[in-house]
Amino acid sequence: AEQRVVAELQYPRIVRAVRMTQAAVVVAIDRRIFIHRCKDLATADHIDTIDANCPALVSTSLENDQGRMVLSCRGMQTGEVLLAFYDSAVNRVRSKIITAHDTTVVHLSLAPDGQLIATASDKGTIIRVFNTTSGQLLYRFRRGADRAEIYSISWHPQCHFLAVTSDKSTVHVFHVPDA
Repeated sequence: AEQRVVAELQYPRIVRAVRMTQAAVVVAIDRRIFIHRCKDLATADHIDTIDANCPALVSTSLENDQGRMVLSCRGMQTGEVLLAFYDSAVNRVRSKIITAHDTTVVHLSLAPDGQLIATASDKGTIIRVFNTTSGQLLYRFRRGADRAEIYSISWHPQCHFLAVTSDKSTVHVFHVPDA
């Protein structure tokens, strides 16, 4: 049977990425991210960003089974990551800035539980993992010595492993201790 469109949201610029959680639809356009409540698609929040938001630069995660959400995106300064924390009604309760790299962040990925975030810079040699609550750097994983374009960072469902792909035709799998 043919299905019908439930809603259509329009934006002033090209939509670069969309993410969904139980409570929110997150839409990234150039220089802005919109957070909509699923129940009525009303705009609950927006975040201004420094430039284009490619899919690799917007990540969402459920913090726990109570429906709280963590959203991550590139911050307004070079090397920064912005973390925004939302309650189950999609109200922002706090934000945190992490200085993750000295150069431009090109990829980020929140762990499924929202407790950890992995980041890569445009150098592509080091993957860093931070605690989202404290902002503390927990792990540095070396992908290689040569510059690389990072294509993907993916978490194991229980956060014990992190997989990273790049333009070097490789997949690096790192063990994340104590996750």
